[in-house]
Amino acid sequence: GPNFFRRFKVRSLKQQNDYAALQEIVARRYKKTQDFPDIIFIDGGKGQRNAIAPFVPKPCISLAKKEELLITEHHPDGIKLNLQNPLGKLLIA
Repeated sequence: GPNFFRRFKVRSLKQQNDYAALQEIVARRYKKTQDFPDIIFIDGGKGQRNAIAPFVPKPCISLAKKEELLITEHHPDGIKLNLQNPLGKLLIA
């Protein structure tokens, strides 16, 4: 529900840098808690996933929509989604 959503203003950057912004947000979000979710799922590709992976102790998956790839620690080059499969359709929608 809405109680699980967080909004963050990026404080440390003077110019646009998606990777640094993600690092700041993830570091701030989980700074005071050990209640990590079972998995962290981010919108982005390999670069976004690699940017935050050092900040989280749990599995982190990213979804590169244009390439239709899921990127994980064990699949750094991505897993191609099957858009004929209901799961693939759901993730890309």
